[in-house]
Amino acid sequence: MVHIDSTNLSEEEFMVKAIETIGDLSYTPKKTLTKESFIKVFRYTGDFAKLKGRELKKTAQEKRCEYFGKDHEKYLNSLKSAIQDEEKAYEQASNAMFQKLEITPEMFERSQQELMVDPYVQMEIFNLGISMEQPSHSTPSGMDEKQTIKLVTESNDFAFDLFKKEYLSKMDPMN
Repeated sequence: MVHIDSTNLSEEEFMVKAIETIGDLSYTPKKTLTKESFIKVFRYTGDFAKLKGRELKKTAQEKRCEYFGKDHEKYLNSLKSAIQDEEKAYEQASNAMFQKLEITPEMFERSQQELMVDPYVQMEIFNLGISMEQPSHSTPSGMDEKQTIKLVTESNDFAFDLFKKEYLSKMDPMN
């Protein structure tokens, strides 16, 4: 699959390139997407959502940093709000892509349900998920595997201790 470098693209420019890259969609006799079409739509819809979410994530991070270590309740509420905003942004990005492709969200979901039992599709989706999480920046000098593991371990230990101390009692399991 072709990688679309979205670094200097507007949302509309990315959408045009994605639609062009996806090409004509193919359908099964059940009027769902074929494997190949589904995987392409999944990939570029995810990439588009990631592009749309860039600024949202940056703003949410800045907002959370205002409260970090100062007001734990506001920090937690900011985090919850950011998660909801990201979910809405993903849904909006998906709907925009589906509209350009002239498919409905329901048809995409039916295709997904039908295809998720296919080991090939499962593996492709898994690999796409990993590739979507890859950082787009180069590794800082001096960061090797050992240093990265040390940094992540210390960061996680700090975060878990802080969570237990300041946030666990404020969590509502029903929300």
